[in-house]
Amino acid sequence: MNDLTYSIHEAGHCVTAFALGVPVIDVQLCDVTQSSHCNCVLKNGVFDLPVLLGGIAAELILRRGPYGSAWPSGFQELSPEDWNRALRLIDKLAMQTRRETETVIREAQTRTTEILVTRWDQVRAISDALRQRRVLSGAEAWAVFQRQSPPGVPLPVAPPKIVSRKIVRGGW
Repeated sequence: MNDLTYSIHEAGHCVTAFALGVPVIDVQLCDVTQSSHCNCVLKNGVFDLPVLLGGIAAELILRRGPYGSAWPSGFQELSPEDWNRALRLIDKLAMQTRRETETVIREAQTRTTEILVTRWDQVRAISDALRQRRVLSGAEAWAVFQRQSPPGVPLPVAPPKIVSRKIVRGGW
């Protein structure tokens, strides 16, 4: 992956988090020897799935354009770490059947795609800022998010507050 792909990936997590009211602590774009990441405060609920899938969805949009809710087979290979985190979260949710699990995944994919397609200018703006600065605090990323808000798409009322310093770190 190159800087553009990494920055789009991390911006996808960030924009999805902000759109869903999930606090973002910071977003970092690192060189290839380290993991780039978007640190968010997750609650380990089904609500977090779109945030976990935000990087993969952003990469798919970058590569293929807006594609609706149909994700191509093999999408997991874009970010095995993100996909594995999503699977671990799904395991915690204790779905009863395979069909129920597939439905939850499909709904999260659809929701993530809708958020990012609608807010693609915000993804690009955060990606651009990330490539210039390499690190954005949650407040800096929020400021970019606000400035690039699409017409007719409501902003969350206020930036999400960090109520805990419990941070999920690593590669996303």
